[in-house]
Amino acid sequence: MIKRLIRWQNRRAKPGRDASPSAIRASYRSTISAVLRVLLVMLGILMVFGFLVVVLGPISQWATVGQDKLLGKERADAINATRQVLLAATGGSAVLVGLGFTARTYFLSKRGQLTDRYTKAIAQLASEKLAERLGGIYALDHLMRESEADHATVVAVLAAFIRENAAIEIVSKSGDVDAEVESEPRPRTDVQAALTVLVRRPVRPESGYIDLSNTDLRGADLRWARLQGAYLTRAWLQFANLSSADLKDSHLRGARLQHAWLVGAGLSESDLIGAELEQANLGGAELRGARLLLANLKGAHLLRADLSRSDLAGASLEGAYLVDARLDEANLAGGWISGRVKLASKGFHSRERYLSEDVGGACLKDAKLTRARLNGARLATAKSGRSAPVQDLTVDQLLEAQIDDLAELPADLRDKVNEQRSSK
Repeated sequence: MIKRLIRWQNRRAKPGRDASPSAIRASYRSTISAVLRVLLVMLGILMVFGFLVVVLGPISQWATVGQDKLLGKERADAINATRQVLLAATGGSAVLVGLGFTARTYFLSKRGQLTDRYTKAIAQLASEKLAERLGGIYALDHLMRESEADHATVVAVLAAFIRENAAIEIVSKSGDVDAEVESEPRPRTDVQAALTVLVRRPVRPESGYIDLSNTDLRGADLRWARLQGAYLTRAWLQFANLSSADLKDSHLRGARLQHAWLVGAGLSESDLIGAELEQANLGGAELRGARLLLANLKGAHLLRADLSRSDLAGASLEGAYLVDARLDEANLAGGWISGRVKLASKGFHSRERYLSEDVGGACLKDAKLTRARLNGARLATAKSGRSAPVQDLTVDQLLEAQIDDLAELPADLRDKVNEQRSSK
């Protein structure tokens, strides 16, 4: 039989006279492989046959309890009963092994299908057609929701897609980028789709972070976005809707957020050094422990915002609406700051400011402080002990606010406030 198989295989895969050495070697390998498969099948059949002989013979007799005391038909019936039990157990084991192989095959097949879907989605992202790019984005969304193992990979791919397709355009130093703020631009359709999938991804443990630094996301819809710890350094987010977004511990240094909608956003412990928040709506936002040094908050709406323990040294709060805001233990005084800070400026290029100097106190000119809580706030003396009081703060503003004895006020303002309160 083996000889016939070899002759048939040789006729089937026999190379031509002019065949190359590689073709000849491939033919021989094919023949050897076919022979080995037949031998393995025959060996398997022999093993199964031998196993059954052993089980139905010596093992059945050995496993029969009390067979020595039985005679004739009774002994034969007892051994047959034992054989049936052993056959049933063998059959059950075979079924379990088969199920195990079936499950393994299923998972390998599913893994292969997921890999194929991922490969096709990546190819679609590179397409020049919008419909295909959108199909790739939503295919990755489905893949991420189905496969926890691919979660981190899909997040990284979508973030890279956004960085690549929404990079801040390089403009000349003379270009007036600020004029673009008035037009309320919107992201491209595919970029917005990728953002939506990214920020509303399934809630799972994550070890990495999302990097959207230096991206143009003006006018983006990021409501309820999950961007904890995300890097949005120097990103353009003018007119973006970030209401109820989770931006805790995020990196927004030098970000441009003019006219952005941040109502109810969570920005606790976030880095907003040098951020542009002019005319931004931060009503009810959580900014506890946020670093807002040198931030521009002119005309910002901070109704009921929580700025407890935040650092506002050198920040501009001119005309800001701080009614019912919480500034408990916040630092509004200046102080000594050492280090390098990158700030956004006109055009694409950033300006680096090497700070090793006294930064002035926050500017509160025309800021509305009605019922704002300033208990324990620092408005006069920095931690280093150097005097750097807040700027343009009036007695009338302080009288509208809630201030306890722990608040550090400029001496002249403290005396005037006490005098006004005692006269009432």
